[in-house]
Amino acid sequence: MIIKTKESSFTLVELLVVIAIISIIAGAVLVAINPAKRLAQANDSQRWSETRSLLAAVNTFIVDNMGQVPQCSNAGGFDLPNDGVWRWVGTALNKRGGTWLLDVDIGGITPDSSWNNNDCTLNGTASIFSDPDRNEVLLLSAGDDADAGDPENGTLDFGSDSGTISFWVNLNSIPPGWTILMRKINDITNRGYDFRIDGTGDKKIYFRVNDTIPPTHSAVSNDAMSTDRWYHVAGVIDRNGVYGTDDQTYLFVDGVKQDVSGDISNDPNISNDRPFRIGYSTNGLIDDVAVFNY
Repeated sequence: MIIKTKESSFTLVELLVVIAIISIIAGAVLVAINPAKRLAQANDSQRWSETRSLLAAVNTFIVDNMGQVPQCSNAGGFDLPNDGVWRWVGTALNKRGGTWLLDVDIGGITPDSSWNNNDCTLNGTASIFSDPDRNEVLLLSAGDDADAGDPENGTLDFGSDSGTISFWVNLNSIPPGWTILMRKINDITNRGYDFRIDGTGDKKIYFRVNDTIPPTHSAVSNDAMSTDRWYHVAGVIDRNGVYGTDDQTYLFVDGVKQDVSGDISNDPNISNDRPFRIGYSTNGLIDDVAVFNY
């Protein structure tokens, strides 16, 4: 005798119930995950990062411009180039001709942080070096330099106006002859400015400013320079008598104004078409170079 068994299967109603339950669960999971919200949150995170970066750039601009806020105009605006550093693009609105922290090498370029885009090209064996006292600095041997060129906007020239150049320097050696620490000068007309050390003579720093063939007018340090120690050096072109007399140059070493100043009353215009060079014939370290147009 053959007994037939009844095959079990889902009825149409049961299938519809299961599909409905799966749909409800899937809907609940989709609401919980909310991929659109997650995508928006990821985009918001990127926007906040860029906003904070832009805010930092604006704050630096305000500090550099004595409390002035960047204005919206046809003169320019902030831009984010490929190196990820916010910069001012357009007409220079601050009082800095250039600021080189000398702490990064981006494909042979060390950037200008003043938003004037006067980036320096590292020439020779010039490189970024980790110093125990000042962290990343520029390492130079004789013949090396960091070259900012001759900007068309004239931010590294002073013409007949006042200006200041400051930097830190630590010399490994002071050989005979002139050690050029920094320069923007035309060797033929002698127009421009430079910082140099007399290695053959007194080993003092000379801040030279001139617009004619010699005699050259220099502010000079009180003491000879030593090796293996950091100095802060600043050269001031004072056309308005801030320090007492119009048309004088002054040299400051470690914040102290040196005794010998230079008379530039016969040097009305020191602008030139030569590049601004950091180093040139320096054997040592240089850090935090800044050019101020006042």
